[in-house]
Amino acid sequence: MDNIRTDEDGNRFIQMEPPTWEYACNIYLTVMEDGTPDGKAMAREELLKMARIADEHIAMHKKAQKAVDANAFDVDSQWSE
Repeated sequence: MDNIRTDEDGNRFIQMEPPTWEYACNIYLTVMEDGTPDGKAMAREELLKMARIADEHIAMHKKAQKAVDANAFDVDSQWSE
């Protein structure tokens, strides 16, 4: 298998891609329904953390879009000569 790795101490492990946001959310929702009280508290915190990251991403996207809009120019007029 290509995803089996060995670290500097000789320990073998499987290298996996991080889960998608949707997959992670489903795990946390399952813990919220069926987990221990500690697990439910952890899942709640992780879901809130995911929401904060999503909000930050949206804010950065809006800021970038404003910068693009402020510097917008007519592409056709730039290339027609």
